[in-house]
Amino acid sequence: MLALFRLFAKHSMGLDSFSFVMDMDVNINHGLSYYDNKLQHKILILREPMIRQWLGQIKEFEFAGDFATDHDFPILMQICRHLIKMEVRLPDFGYNDDDEHYDSSAELTARFIESQSKLEHFILRDCHYPQALGTALIRQQNTLRYIQFCDIVFDKWCPLDWLPKCFNLEILEFCDSESLSSKVLAPLKLAPLTKLRSIIFKEDPVPIDTLESLILASNSNLEEIIFGWPEDCKQDGYAHILNSISLNCPNLVKLGAMIGPNEIGELFEILNSCRKLKYLHIYGNGRPFDVSDILPEIGKIMPRTLLDLNISARWRFMPDSLRQFLENCSLLIEEQHEVFKDGVSLKNFVISICDFINDEHLRILVRHSMKSLKFFSLWNMKFTVSEAGIDKASQWLRKSVV
Repeated sequence: MLALFRLFAKHSMGLDSFSFVMDMDVNINHGLSYYDNKLQHKILILREPMIRQWLGQIKEFEFAGDFATDHDFPILMQICRHLIKMEVRLPDFGYNDDDEHYDSSAELTARFIESQSKLEHFILRDCHYPQALGTALIRQQNTLRYIQFCDIVFDKWCPLDWLPKCFNLEILEFCDSESLSSKVLAPLKLAPLTKLRSIIFKEDPVPIDTLESLILASNSNLEEIIFGWPEDCKQDGYAHILNSISLNCPNLVKLGAMIGPNEIGELFEILNSCRKLKYLHIYGNGRPFDVSDILPEIGKIMPRTLLDLNISARWRFMPDSLRQFLENCSLLIEEQHEVFKDGVSLKNFVISICDFINDEHLRILVRHSMKSLKFFSLWNMKFTVSEAGIDKASQWLRKSVV
């Protein structure tokens, strides 16, 4: 470890990012120290000025597991005080009966957060959420721009009452977190943030009231909204949210949303209202839905800016429906007695659930696709819109789709 740190300190003084993972179930004995056989005791790596100077310039820091309980961690906290981005995974519960190990990690991490001069980007993942971190993040309320909670367990007695105080927050993301109840999120509903550019709730179910409050508060600032889950979420009833988006978010660039049979009308309203949309990802409710009559109509009103259309729902459509959709995306429009191409700029068309796709669908992609379409993706396999791409896709379908 000492040799490695010296090497980086000497040759990579411009290094911005540092990651350190240490779990108790991994045999790491010394953390940021090493054992000197001659002196018969541990030596702290951070004692060397060159290494301290190198670490002092770090802007992005990730630490996970038991690193926060290492006895050298407080010294590192004194060195790294100018972080822009911090990613944290606290150790799991259950290492000892009284959870003292976890509590000390949370307390030291909170101190580390408080010591930063300009923290903008904070991620907490794969652990429980302790109230101590919220108390510490309030100290960074003026500078925080991005907060993400990924696979976090929230306790009912730990509301996110500090979040509304981060009034400059631009990106807020919740991903696959447990116990994200209305009580935990109540502060965001009572005092919603107003400068958000991105709202992401990859949850099942989605907290509809909180999401609507945030949409209404940030309205035209919003450029990205993602809610639901692409893996067969069973919840319905998002028409109200989709309607709020169409009425309040004219500058939306990216949308990922649960859209079932009952929300098609609201989808059409969004396509008509959000004319800057570049990325549209449609999630479903797990049930098959025949859109042969709907898909061509979507092609008529898609924004010209759209680059990527991703259908993760169990939508099904006939080959002729696909042909009409592609033709409608590049309709000839007559304006001022001149005829010119004025279609969308779609470059990638993704069909995640493709068990209904056959060779006729693939042939239509080549023969009738608009000139801008370059790729189509089936089940995470990307193919070019060409004869060679169609051949590869056809071979893959025969082998992979039952």
